[in-house]
Amino acid sequence: MEMEMGSQRFGHDHPMVFNDVPTNQTKEVTCSRCGEMVYGSSFSCTECEFYLHKKCAEAPPEIRHPFHRDHPLVLLPKSPYKGRTFCNFCGKTCEKFLYHCSCKLDLHVKCALLSFNIAKKRLGELKRVALKVPLVSAEDNDKELERVKCFVCREPLLGSMYFSPDCGFNLHKKCVELPPKINYPVHKNHPLVLQFRIQGSSFPCNLCRKKQPPLALSYSCSPCKFALHVTCAELPSILDLPCHRKHPLVLESQNNPSCNACKETHRGKFVYRCSSCRFNLHFECASPPLTIKENIHEHPFTLLWRQVSFICDACGVEGNSVSYTCSTCSLVVHKQCISLPPIISIPRHEHPIFHKYFLQPHEFRDCKCKICYEEVKVEYGSYSCSICKFIVHVNCALEKKGWYKVIDPKHLGDLTMPRRSTNPIICIEKNEDGEMTKIRHFSHDHDLILKANPMEEHIDGANLMEKYCDGCVLPVSNPFYHCLQCDFFLHKTCAKSPMEKRLWFHICQQFLILVVDHIFRCGLCQSECNGFAYRCEECDIHYCLHCAARSYRIKHPAHKHPLHYDRNYKGQCHACGVERRGLFVCKSCTISLHIQCLRQPLSAWHRCDEHKLKLAYEEVNTYSQYLYCDICERKRSSSGWFYRCSTCDVSAHTGCALGSYPFIKPGSIYRGLEDHPHRLTFVRKTFSCPNCHKCGKSCRDLSLECADSACDYVVHWDCAKPDYLTSRKIPLDTTEIDEIVEEERAPGSVCVVLVFNRKKEWGLFLSSEECFSLRYFSSLLGKRVYGDWGDKTFTDLWGPKSTTLEMSHVDRFNEFGVDGGPAAKVLKPKFNVFAKTVSAHTGVQVSKFDIKYLVAASVAFKGVGGILFTFGSSIGAYLLVLQQLIFTPILYDFYNYDTEKKEFGILFTKFTQVCSS
Repeated sequence: MEMEMGSQRFGHDHPMVFNDVPTNQTKEVTCSRCGEMVYGSSFSCTECEFYLHKKCAEAPPEIRHPFHRDHPLVLLPKSPYKGRTFCNFCGKTCEKFLYHCSCKLDLHVKCALLSFNIAKKRLGELKRVALKVPLVSAEDNDKELERVKCFVCREPLLGSMYFSPDCGFNLHKKCVELPPKINYPVHKNHPLVLQFRIQGSSFPCNLCRKKQPPLALSYSCSPCKFALHVTCAELPSILDLPCHRKHPLVLESQNNPSCNACKETHRGKFVYRCSSCRFNLHFECASPPLTIKENIHEHPFTLLWRQVSFICDACGVEGNSVSYTCSTCSLVVHKQCISLPPIISIPRHEHPIFHKYFLQPHEFRDCKCKICYEEVKVEYGSYSCSICKFIVHVNCALEKKGWYKVIDPKHLGDLTMPRRSTNPIICIEKNEDGEMTKIRHFSHDHDLILKANPMEEHIDGANLMEKYCDGCVLPVSNPFYHCLQCDFFLHKTCAKSPMEKRLWFHICQQFLILVVDHIFRCGLCQSECNGFAYRCEECDIHYCLHCAARSYRIKHPAHKHPLHYDRNYKGQCHACGVERRGLFVCKSCTISLHIQCLRQPLSAWHRCDEHKLKLAYEEVNTYSQYLYCDICERKRSSSGWFYRCSTCDVSAHTGCALGSYPFIKPGSIYRGLEDHPHRLTFVRKTFSCPNCHKCGKSCRDLSLECADSACDYVVHWDCAKPDYLTSRKIPLDTTEIDEIVEEERAPGSVCVVLVFNRKKEWGLFLSSEECFSLRYFSSLLGKRVYGDWGDKTFTDLWGPKSTTLEMSHVDRFNEFGVDGGPAAKVLKPKFNVFAKTVSAHTGVQVSKFDIKYLVAASVAFKGVGGILFTFGSSIGAYLLVLQQLIFTPILYDFYNYDTEKKEFGILFTKFTQVCSS
């Protein structure tokens, strides 16, 4: 039979001939609309090679599809997008004609027509397709079918009876028979309609809270933004289960429901619930498989559908609901424990660890978990390394998904293969004991000589103070290697640091590379450092040598018992008093220490003393007059760590003794500043404080100074540091350490600010709680003293046009009492020496009087002068200058000491600081 095809047909102008049966063609031809082989009834052009399936030729130019009711689908000769277009039904590329909607819905011609017929229940085309039963198909060992998914629900095709894929479509029989609308009990406002998922406008399933598959149909209500997976919509609203025989379980909505089977609470808000017994089951847990077979065990596990208490033989944790049993081995386990990985690796151990259901007690003498340090019951499951006798709880090892890696047994041999040499040292000479006395280290161009006692060659303490290890940037201590040609020092232990190393706290478990000549912020202790570092190329993070050498179990001089790191412990650090999460703790005592405090060196050099300052952990003398820092003259906490020289009775805050950047080596070269032509070196400015070339302020503490003597260029390190160091802290998601790093205040410091607003009203603002005599001061003035207001600023309290006058260093004048307080005790001997000096040089006899009046005069001059100065009075300025002229030379009497004495340096520094301010 022949019939002409009208000119209204897409893509062709010539007459078309209908062929009721396949023509005898010498070559295979494809349909110009769907792109598939032409078979059966078709249309063809006698003048050119243009062919159409009968179904494709009769495809309407527009379809009102029941699975997409908002807009019609329009037939187009090609995709309207640039690049590839995928069919929303089968997921394959659309290369020819397609049905398109502006909602970004695209369908092949054949997919649009078949899904339309399915929606209209016109299933004549599928009646000729053979049905397959999964159990029978599984015998065919067709591995490809195991990965194939149904076009409607996107669940595995072998999960239910399905049509033979030979028809060109992957469809379950039950999915083809789905009703177009359903009334679901948990959404009673409107019926749910079976619809195509539209890219960018769909929402997660309201039942399981999981995302919709990229290509799938779902039951949804667009006005309410309510959607269900096709499989979730099949769940019954009421269940009778053997695990809860008293009452039926009803599908209900609950806030953060806890499942009685899996004990988890994060799988959505709908559960099967018995409100009388307060029994909940996630709907996934309500239909567990009858048998499960996994690689962790040789036999399959069978469901025990009873609510009974048991101890899981796989993880050692109690369960009281659904369990699985292996009758052959007499094992009872949680459902989730059946799929435990048999071999894993964790950062805390260098070897892979294996899961075993039980261990013999004699195999492990120390049965404490190396993560939480609680006892591991060896009669239940655990992960262990038989070589190192390393053992951990199952739940500790698998606590977070990113903290462990599953090891394929096939690749187990690759992990144990030795890596390339990691020795950074080339030995040149050895002594009789076999100790290397002369070496070549990869980090330095010259040979290094071993020195066992630095004091033999550095008698002068000032010279010794300037020597720091280039590896850990701590003061040099014996034994160490040094270079005879340049200022390079390296502790013996630092020199042996391997070129590659795994770190117990670094999650990605890659080997980290030892790098030098780089300034960085340590990813663990957050300190800026220019010593050796271990760098992870994958995570782009550096760790200082000190942190890299620390184990998760340490012994510290501050405590007699060992400390171990507990990533879940939350408490107060005993060194600084700050609340932290993730601390080194002692299981026997209550002591806990955090990373930053453990980073503090056990000794430090400072210009205030000729001896090394030792780190002290507790204050023996608790009298308040002794709890002051001899560097900043502010109060110290009686419970915090501090640095002390017992010989000279000098004490200092840790921050004052170490400075702002204790782990950047003075004298080292910095090459990162491009706006200066000469070489720059790190210096710590104390006496001579020139102005910064960038900000104009006086340079103190760590600065960069031009190495050219003819150039006076100097700049603060804070003004010159690169952008990658300016962030406050580094994200710690690459480590086990989850603590929040907070900035410490100097303990005991008090800053008093006199505030005036535009109405000439005033008040005192204190930045800490130590306000003893200031309350008395405010009562005299009849005004209120404000305490610490948290995030509120002066503008919040007093208005935008406030002016402030800061009166700092008032700590020593807080406790006036009846005799002048600690300030009088400090000032009295100094004034006596000052009076004798004046009398000796001028012949004028200074009258004797009670020193407390001198203290009172100082407070009065500064207080009254400050108030008058704020009101714009010149008298206030004169009073402040007079107070400085009279009391500063008395308090900081550097002129009474020889220039070689340590007291001269301390007092002269403070004198210049006060004068410059």
